[in-house]
Amino acid sequence: MSSIKILPDEREGQEVFKKFDIVDYSKKTFGMFGGKEESIMFEAANDLAGVFIDRFGTDIFLMQNPKNPKTFLVRVPVNVSPQFYGWLFGLGKKVKILSPEYVLEDYKKTRNDILSNYEP
Repeated sequence: MSSIKILPDEREGQEVFKKFDIVDYSKKTFGMFGGKEESIMFEAANDLAGVFIDRFGTDIFLMQNPKNPKTFLVRVPVNVSPQFYGWLFGLGKKVKILSPEYVLEDYKKTRNDILSNYEP
């Protein structure tokens, strides 16, 4: 860092930078772990509404579950990653992934892989 110079070259990536929304990115990303962005539908206990609002912001739409008034439904954009699954594990039985199916299956596989560490 002792030989830093300002170059006359034009900076690359300015168009990408102008379109980048750091707030939107941070709502979908868990820690420093990126992943494929996916729209995920959850069913969650009503007392987790604040958790979802804190994580994904106030512009999400929570809907009371017509099949179970003790829960709500919400669809949010998420960058699917191991860190996301860790966040979800932390919420325990009070939340379920409803869709897409491949995310639910990957979540179950991740759970099984972790549990295999504790089997004889």
